Amino acid sequence: MMPLTVVEQSEKPVSVKDIAARCGVHPSTVQRALQGSNLVRPKTAAHVRKVAEELGYNAAANDAARRLVYNRYGKTVLNQAIALYFPSDFALRPYWNRIFQGICEVVNEADYDLITISNDSAKISRHMSNCIVRGAVDGVCLFAANADDASGLLGRLRQEPAFGAKPVVSMIQIVPNTSGVTTDDIQGARLSLGHLLQLGHRHILHMQSDDGLYSVQQRLAGYRMACRDHGVEPETVLRKIIGSWQSDCSGWDNVIAAAMRAHPETTAILAANDFMAIPTVHGLRTMGLSVPEDISIVGYDDSDELLNAERVNILTTVRLPLEDVGREAVRLALDRIKGSVKNDRTTLLPVTLVERGSTAPPRVLA
Repeated sequence: MMPLTVVEQSEKPVSVKDIAARCGVHPSTVQRALQGSNLVRPKTAAHVRKVAEELGYNAAANDAARRLVYNRYGKTVLNQAIALYFPSDFALRPYWNRIFQGICEVVNEADYDLITISNDSAKISRHMSNCIVRGAVDGVCLFAANADDASGLLGRLRQEPAFGAKPVVSMIQIVPNTSGVTTDDIQGARLSLGHLLQLGHRHILHMQSDDGLYSVQQRLAGYRMACRDHGVEPETVLRKIIGSWQSDCSGWDNVIAAAMRAHPETTAILAANDFMAIPTVHGLRTMGLSVPEDISIVGYDDSDELLNAERVNILTTVRLPLEDVGREAVRLALDRIKGSVKNDRTTLLPVTLVERGSTAPPRVLA
């Protein structure tokens, strides 16, 4: 067995008492000033922070002792850290990048740490992350790939003694018994289908997952509203494509080909997202069909691009404020952590339709 290596510190860390002695105040005043409490006069708080910086005070170096004291009196110590459950491939997708950018902005502004954890369902089922078990985070922001994973993860978090009832904020997919930040998928679906109906399309395929996601139900409600707006029945204009489009697009050409064979009258397609709109166009082209001359297509989220020969994005889509999803999720988590928001709540962000070159009136059959 390898021997343990012990590193001795050459100097004793600066303590709250050291700062108090230099400032001529009580240690509790120093603690309140460093924590940003409004119980300390601004002038005094500014002086305390300046002295702490001059002395090289490091709150983390005193963390263990501080926790022991607080726990002794039944008080909670904030870690100033949030855990983020996110897809393991988030660095590969513009969609995730935009949400992550918003998350990082607010985390940095709040001087919090962010601990990123893969939300791979197999990993979660084996064990919880060490930071959760140790109680090293104050809350969790998560993106749920599907309803079962979300329910399972939330249950595991609540069962961990060191996490318990700490705040959980879900993003995009709303998870019962959590706070949430999502986009207006009812309006997004209403706008996208309404755009195609306005152009004259009456034979439309739409991609739908059957995994019970919150967003699926919201979009279906939006489609029904669009049909009502244009005086048509959903059953007469919409046909459903079922397929896996979470991460692997292999075989998607076959899915599209089968759908078009089953519904040759189709003139337009509502893609589940921009990521899936791209291979859908590829599948149509392999069948000799052009976009938008033969088939119009509408994406969803405005993240991935469908480029023409001039390298211009031509994909008509519904734009989601993805950076704002990340920002608002962290803000809501911080509000719940600090107690300024006592109960779970859901924030709904607006969406817009962006009309580009992938949609046109339906072709006229000879």
